[in-house]
Amino acid sequence: MRVEDFAILSYRTPETAIPAAGLTVEQTLAYPAEPMPTYDEPYPDGIVFNHQTAPCYTPNDTYICAADLEAYEVFRDTGLIDAVPDRTFFLGFHVIEANNSLLFSDRGTSHYATVREGFNTIGATNMISFVPPSFPLLIQPELIVDENAQFCNVSHRPAYCTDDHLCFCTHRMKVKRNDVIEIVLYDTAEVRQKFYHPFHLHGHRFIVTDSGSFPSDILTDQIAYLRNLRTVRRPNAHCPPYKDTQSIPNRGYVRIRFRADNPGFWLVHCHFEWHLADGMGLVLQIGEPDEMLKPPANFPRCGSFEPPVDTGGDAQGTNGTVARNAL
Repeated sequence: MRVEDFAILSYRTPETAIPAAGLTVEQTLAYPAEPMPTYDEPYPDGIVFNHQTAPCYTPNDTYICAADLEAYEVFRDTGLIDAVPDRTFFLGFHVIEANNSLLFSDRGTSHYATVREGFNTIGATNMISFVPPSFPLLIQPELIVDENAQFCNVSHRPAYCTDDHLCFCTHRMKVKRNDVIEIVLYDTAEVRQKFYHPFHLHGHRFIVTDSGSFPSDILTDQIAYLRNLRTVRRPNAHCPPYKDTQSIPNRGYVRIRFRADNPGFWLVHCHFEWHLADGMGLVLQIGEPDEMLKPPANFPRCGSFEPPVDTGGDAQGTNGTVARNAL
């Protein structure tokens, strides 16, 4: 099965549209004159927004990238645009083809998605596949009793992980309240695909300051390339719009910036739901729990209510309990 969606974005209806000089109402609404393309047809010629392979900011190109857009001047945050970031993170996103030795190991079973017969994938960020905590961090932070044991990140991985080993743990980045945060999101694929990752940040809005594609000879050391990359500076009058979701160009990158002024635990994840389900996400912690809003009194609580585990017998357990493996 192959599924593809199309939509027409119009800010007027035929009832309210006023035809422009020499044009009909339909022409004024700018409805496409061509039929809807088929699945295997390439993008049409002309000006394209957020093309999956857009190089961005090359002379005479016909691509419009997110950092080109303009917001109303009243929304301009000069302090955010011109600030030196307090923290900068590089987040590389992976879709890893998983064989049975990875899916079913002595550490238990792992989450994965079966894309087609014989092809299983795991999502990851900086080679960490996100495992949700057993309780909601935002409303039950008092259950965080050992941060080193309950969370991981690039510099703090479980003992079994090496730099090039895929880890399964609760990936968390922690920043101070009101810091200016810059995140460079990039696609680690070695070969250009027919899709890209739309990434979503909960709890905040951000501006896009740069985006583009990797040169064809940059296959492995992408972070070094990004660290040395000179950001394309927009004109001083440029007023970047706020967003909460942004597509990452295929084999490319996007640089975003925001003010961490909303304390809490917030997901950063691919908006393909199955990519999030098989690990392509992480938690961004803003501030300390005592700076966060508290849930109402008697607010329902959640947890990991698991049945007893019977390690012997069949899949249903010899005593009627459910046997399972855990990471």
